[in-house]
Amino acid sequence: AAGAFELDGFNGKTDLMAPARVMDLKVVGSSLMRATVGIQWSAPGDDAYAGEKVASFDVRVSRNFTRLLQDFASAPSIDSSDVVAGSLVPRSAGERQEVTVRVRNGTWPYYVAVKSIDRAGNPSDLSNIAQFMLADTADTSGDSVVSFHFLLTLFGLLFTLVW
Repeated sequence: AAGAFELDGFNGKTDLMAPARVMDLKVVGSSLMRATVGIQWSAPGDDAYAGEKVASFDVRVSRNFTRLLQDFASAPSIDSSDVVAGSLVPRSAGERQEVTVRVRNGTWPYYVAVKSIDRAGNPSDLSNIAQFMLADTADTSGDSVVSFHFLLTLFGLLFTLVW
């Protein structure tokens, strides 16, 4: 025998689908002198990877990986007053989102993560967490040679690679 059920408070227009989790967050540059970091990711859609633009991004930076992972809301947030290039204004689904923001100065490791929020207030899951250290890129273009200094943290040791 067939049955029926009724959902209270659901009108069929309620947005129940959150934006997709950002999975390609990466650091694209940093400056110790300016205390800035550039980050980029692919913008998700309002409903997973499709639909309209998300309403906003919640970007947070911390020196504590565990805090960012387990208590994202308590980590220091990045807002439009921290932006020095690019924008936190959401782009269309699949487009590259890129922004350079100010962070507290220091050479210790930082961690950054993003959540997307849709128009109904549904948050995405936490993005991948990207790590960075503030460092400057040296340019000796007078000799037509460019040296890149990358700081890597590996097994707790700091290495500088130059080529």
